[in-house]
Amino acid sequence: MQSFIRWAWLAAAICVFMGTATLHAQYRVYAWESFEQGRLPDTLFLGHFADDDTVRILDYRHPNLPRPIRRGMAPLEVGQYGVAFRPLPERNHLSIVSPVSLDRNRIGDEGRALYQADFYLPPEGEPMPSAMLLAQVVEDGSTTYRFYRFGILEGGEQVFFSYTDNTPEPIHYVNQPTSQLNLRRPGWHRFQIIFKGQNEIYCAIDGEPTAFSPVNEPTLRRLNAGVMVTSANPNQGAVMAADNLSIQWTSQDVPIPESPWLMEMPDANRPNRNFLDSGDTVFWMQDPRAAWERARSQRRPILTLFYTPQIGPYRYLRGIVPMDDETAALLNRFVLLKVDVNQLGGGTLAQRYQIVRLPTMVIIGPNGREQARLPIAANQTEWSEVRSFLEDIFDDSGEVAASGFVED
Repeated sequence: MQSFIRWAWLAAAICVFMGTATLHAQYRVYAWESFEQGRLPDTLFLGHFADDDTVRILDYRHPNLPRPIRRGMAPLEVGQYGVAFRPLPERNHLSIVSPVSLDRNRIGDEGRALYQADFYLPPEGEPMPSAMLLAQVVEDGSTTYRFYRFGILEGGEQVFFSYTDNTPEPIHYVNQPTSQLNLRRPGWHRFQIIFKGQNEIYCAIDGEPTAFSPVNEPTLRRLNAGVMVTSANPNQGAVMAADNLSIQWTSQDVPIPESPWLMEMPDANRPNRNFLDSGDTVFWMQDPRAAWERARSQRRPILTLFYTPQIGPYRYLRGIVPMDDETAALLNRFVLLKVDVNQLGGGTLAQRYQIVRLPTMVIIGPNGREQARLPIAANQTEWSEVRSFLEDIFDDSGEVAASGFVED
């Protein structure tokens, strides 16, 4: 959520830039509409028949909403507010488009641009309109009928991709049955249009490309992210919830980030696989705000691990952490927080902390100030160095050093 960067402990934690090393395998957040202000931004383009009757802010805490809409990862990933689209008779095509555009030239020949939106899909058998992610051209301050779109058709039986360039019919159209995809319903899913280099377009749901990907289509260049919702049967009163309309990008050949909707919440009762996983011995939090609140109440420092799971240095770090009681006791002196920098919130947090290598451990004192950091180098960093780094935050009596506290 955008509220990550407004928290006081982040404002106090901007760090000195560490040399000229490059940040491995990171997507940068380029544009992000999370709607956490509780209103539609004034800068947002409203297209087709979108107005106050058909597109509204949705408060996920409303008691009449289905329980799965705020279950599992939802409180962290979609926060409190999103957007509800309700097609009505004579007003059955609705769209919103972000004001920020990205030029495909920015990513070069090896990079990626991820156009994304999260959609909540209702249970099988319940009414559902068509929901589409857009990569759309905006010209002269208004939207056009020049766009790529990827989405799920009304009723949920097909996903499709189409390319339209001010033409009455799509120039390119492909589809695939949803029975071939892992679409849990009810539940949230991340729809993605992924530009790879200058020519290829991949369509993916939760990071898994469709069977018709890639599409070779280089025509449209400067594109804004948007969402379109339509219905051929608006009298059914079907509503579509959407969130996290965003663009992420990288100039490198980086794997698609793992979807938060496929990640299981930590289960403290399952056997440990590794001390970098949550289990019955250690517990890693994923929500920075909750970690800060726990650190304040328990007067413990936060050990923040900035990482991304696909890279070799993180796998190396997992391999050097001993699985013994002494290590567990040392880790449990901290509030443990893991931040995947390739997620939306994680990427924003990493940029704010000026993280330049992955993985990197950052220790935040209970006063909200950074105390120390340690980048991990594969085949170079030894566990003894990590252990000393963690132990040095405490004084000889075993308490957090006095510099880590302030009295408010």
